[in-house]
Amino acid sequence: MKILQLFERAWIMAAVAAFGVAVYNSVTLMVFNQKVYFPVFCGVFCLLLWWNIKGQRKFYEKMQQEKGKQ
Repeated sequence: MKILQLFERAWIMAAVAAFGVAVYNSVTLMVFNQKVYFPVFCGVFCLLLWWNIKGQRKFYEKMQQEKGKQ
């Protein structure tokens, strides 16, 4: 499904942005506080959602292939 592929890309871009913010804040602030670890947690959450949506898309494609064989 095209929409699931778009969601996958969106969550990857969100994760990259979150990790980018974390790196930027750690370099500019030179301290490990909530401005660094909160974007890291957000990035991990984005990767978790990406992995879930990827699994849903693969499951959907597999069901469509099995449906086509019958």
